[in-house]
Amino acid sequence: DSAIDVGETWTWTVSYSLTQADIDAGGLSNLATVTVQDPSNNSISVESSSSGNATSGTGNGSGTSTALSSSPGLTVTKTADTTSISSPSSGDTISYTITVKNTGNVTFTSLSLTDALTSDEAWSASDGGDVDGTGALNVGETWTFTASYAITSSDITSGSVENVAYATGVPASGSNLT
Repeated sequence: DSAIDVGETWTWTVSYSLTQADIDAGGLSNLATVTVQDPSNNSISVESSSSGNATSGTGNGSGTSTALSSSPGLTVTKTADTTSISSPSSGDTISYTITVKNTGNVTFTSLSLTDALTSDEAWSASDGGDVDGTGALNVGETWTFTASYAITSSDITSGSVENVAYATGVPASGSNLT
């Protein structure tokens, strides 16, 4: 009869598609409001709560909270281009390409790169990677940095040059990841 009778329970099933902002926030809260007409044709509204709410009016309900797990992840890859160095001599330059990919499920609001051997690490949005131009390393994005190093005579004597680059990302929520 399309009327909610005394003692009757009506159930609605709804769904919501998560957004990246929900995951970055670590969860979400949802509040539903049901409005019915009483026999005198007055509107009565009741807000939801996870334990049920029988109090009418707005501001009396509480959202049902859902926590979402964050899994920050970064992959750093560094490659050296030595094709121009056939017979190394002091002062020759090794060019490095360093890529940092967001392999987790949260956005990194900022990213820094540290390389003990080089001092000219550079990245700009024009180099690609920052697909939406926000300066945030989004899920699935890969940023490419460039750096260079001038070979020293002790590098030639040792027969190799080795170093490591570190990326530190600041996730939208949670602790920094290096």
